[in-house]
Amino acid sequence: MPKDRDLQQEKQHRRVEIRVTAGPAKGRHLVCDKVASFVCGRSPDAHISLPSDRYISRQHFSLHVAPPECTLRDLGSTNGVIVNGVRYGGTTPTAPGIRQAPFNEVCLKDGDEIIIGNTRINISIHPFSQNDRSNAACQENKNDASLNRCNEAIQQTATPQQEAAMPEEVALLLIDLVGSTQHLLRMGDQQFSDLIEQIRYRFDAHRSVSDRLSLRYTGDGFLATYKSATKALSMAADFLKTPIRQDVHIRIALHWGAVKMGTNGDVLGKAVQQVRQFEGLQGKDRIGTTATVGKLPEKNRVLITKPVCKRLSPANRKKFTFAGVFSLDEDSQDICALWFFQKP
Repeated sequence: MPKDRDLQQEKQHRRVEIRVTAGPAKGRHLVCDKVASFVCGRSPDAHISLPSDRYISRQHFSLHVAPPECTLRDLGSTNGVIVNGVRYGGTTPTAPGIRQAPFNEVCLKDGDEIIIGNTRINISIHPFSQNDRSNAACQENKNDASLNRCNEAIQQTATPQQEAAMPEEVALLLIDLVGSTQHLLRMGDQQFSDLIEQIRYRFDAHRSVSDRLSLRYTGDGFLATYKSATKALSMAADFLKTPIRQDVHIRIALHWGAVKMGTNGDVLGKAVQQVRQFEGLQGKDRIGTTATVGKLPEKNRVLITKPVCKRLSPANRKKFTFAGVFSLDEDSQDICALWFFQKP
């Protein structure tokens, strides 16, 4: 048993390495073995500051790292971010041979190359043993003050016991911080890290914790799974009732569907993709119009799907207003009806 436990821990201890291979900051090497969020751009306040590259915007893109996950998001830059020949974001026409992605963010994989202006950045994602964890990452980062200031809130995953007991269908609760990158820049790394830790503590201290199966930091918030849709809703309602901070707004999505656990504690399945897709939907994304739908608030709301609605008591269902039918993809092949509840 001890050997099995050590093997499980080693599988979960991964790191993400970021190497600048060309450009003004060539040679810079960052190692993330914990949750971290940081910004790259010409601004002197950026964690990776590239002031001498005129093709880069002041706040060009952000990286949200939760090993082994690494998500890149373009921050409205002029020239966009090229990853393996595909451009994400950007307002200018693409160069010949470069394909434009229909969205501004991408989940990076091991070996991906990022190009912005004259700068090239290589991403490495690989297993990280418990012994390595105690020295290598700390050694790489000890002189890098910008990375040391990054968000180090601890991510939680399902325990091996929870993983074995994970039911086929679960309630998926996604809490998203609206404008998380702007909060990071405004608050600074330490305050933003404290904010994330406060949210994690709220999850752990809530009465629904005994029903919770897993909790993961996403870079913009948290994704949790529960055995009961009612318990997940109670967690969501408390977040709206008592905000973490008055100047921080959230959007909450609650879905029900089949999932499975990855070897590193990730929650996988179509239901995970769906809850991420409908969390940020707005009224303009509604398919068709009808007088029977309510005005969808942009923030401080809970969105639920029909499978969740069916699992709630009549009293809880009455709290929600029909928001309409929405498409979860560009081809309208995946559509769903949504209901919303907003902060009183």
